Amino acid sequence: MVLYGNLGINQKIPLRVYVGLEPSKSAKIKTGLLKEYLPEKKNFFDFLIEEPFYTKLTVFLQEYLLKEKKGLTINVLSEVPISRGLNFSGAFTCAVISALKLYSNELTLEEISNWENMKVEDLIQDYNFDNFFRTSWKIESILHGDSASGGTILGSAVAGEFPLVYFPPKFPQTDEFKTTYWQQRYSYLDTLSYWGARFNELFTLPQYPIWPVDFGLIFSGESRRTASVITSTSERKDELIKIEKEINKLASKLNQTAKKSIIPQSYTKTDLFINIFIEQIKTVSDEILIALKNVFEHGSSKTNLTKFFLALKRNHELLSYFVPTSKSINLIYGEIVKFDTGVKVTGGGGKGDMVFVSDYDGLRDEIFSILKRIQNLTKTTINLDYASWLDGFEARGLKIEQHLSHKLYSDFISQGSIQISSLPAEDVNISQIYSIEKFNHEKSSMDLLLDCIKNKIYIKGKAVSSKEIPSSKAAIKVLQSLFDKISYEIKGNQLGDSSYFKDRNEFQSKIVSPLNKTLQKWLGKKLNITVIGGITDFTVKLSPSPFDIYLLEKTF
Repeated sequence: MVLYGNLGINQKIPLRVYVGLEPSKSAKIKTGLLKEYLPEKKNFFDFLIEEPFYTKLTVFLQEYLLKEKKGLTINVLSEVPISRGLNFSGAFTCAVISALKLYSNELTLEEISNWENMKVEDLIQDYNFDNFFRTSWKIESILHGDSASGGTILGSAVAGEFPLVYFPPKFPQTDEFKTTYWQQRYSYLDTLSYWGARFNELFTLPQYPIWPVDFGLIFSGESRRTASVITSTSERKDELIKIEKEINKLASKLNQTAKKSIIPQSYTKTDLFINIFIEQIKTVSDEILIALKNVFEHGSSKTNLTKFFLALKRNHELLSYFVPTSKSINLIYGEIVKFDTGVKVTGGGGKGDMVFVSDYDGLRDEIFSILKRIQNLTKTTINLDYASWLDGFEARGLKIEQHLSHKLYSDFISQGSIQISSLPAEDVNISQIYSIEKFNHEKSSMDLLLDCIKNKIYIKGKAVSSKEIPSSKAAIKVLQSLFDKISYEIKGNQLGDSSYFKDRNEFQSKIVSPLNKTLQKWLGKKLNITVIGGITDFTVKLSPSPFDIYLLEKTF
């Protein structure tokens, strides 16, 4: 209902969606590793981005990166199970757009790091953040069947221990307007206003939240895509429009007393019947907002908790009016409400997960027996996907864990891994982390490999002897200096203190000639190295190579 202008409340949990960009030789955008974690199976499994979402996603990103003219492989490792209403799409879009903006130098690591400590109101007014947000918003629109509120993106991107409240614009709902969403690449999102705030920015609250309740997420055994939920809601709207027309037709034949009995009192000719129900949900969302504020502010009094739990249940019941809930959802709801709890569907509803809230230590001893009972009734897999008392909380927002060209390395790199930068013949500089197994497997296919740590040169996996190249160390130092300055001239004395770099004759006879002679012998090709100038005042230039060059730069 956030798409209809209803506020949204997001609370972080300690699950992440990791996105890694891997430059490729082709000029296309494609996906590589796609893995999601399924808590009920305690393992990662492959997933697909289905059509038409996949094509729209790759087309959008290809157009976005058009100026780069480079290909990319997008790898995804999601701790969040997909299609359960747990905000995979918001976290994914945050990660992929921030990575792309770093890759194209539209954002810096420092800028993203600074976002963590800024007020949400200030973030929204920051040009770079707003541009990042709106671009992400467009990607989420693709994944949500052309309609997305943006709230889950803000909830993922912004750091903070308190829940985040999102106040969206009201979206145009006409079918005619919707047909232009994709064709215009969701450009209308650039014109809409949005706003958000952490709870402690809206209300006067302690510095850190103290949750006087337990809450958790229960998987109903059935998944659903948000796009299908949006479609279901649109179908319900169309049904109400038909009912509305029939009722208005009937009302024209009735007297005033009868008309008042069948026409909602808040209805006007410019309204739709559906808006009346949306306003009810908005009112209940306001109740949840204030009730949660009172829980943070005054603690777990019986009155505060009762109002909070009741508002959550009302929200669930009103949402089920738009999106019919599954048998499992209904059974979970029926069993959980027997206790002193609040419970509702997550995301768009229908299927997926349910969130429940109870007194502190209220259901801890009973939750697994409750779930087992529900599973026996539904004959489906019912699982506790998250529990606050078992899994803790999350405060971090968007985080860049690894950026190889900036020498930022993840804590999770396996010991023994190797960082290798390569300069393919297509002149696209790529830096990657290789496992030992991958390196050993691919080493023999690498045209020219320079081991900058051990000062050894390999051609097609075979070590070059000192007889062939007298000074591998000096040759590696030269190529390492020229590696990032392809087609630029560098003065000899800028290459280092070696005597080879102070005399042009020495440089050519001891480094360039032996290196090219060996490469010609083994590969049938030479490096495009140009040396011009005087004996002591010369410059060196490395032009794009006819073969691939690899630099082994670091081991872990």
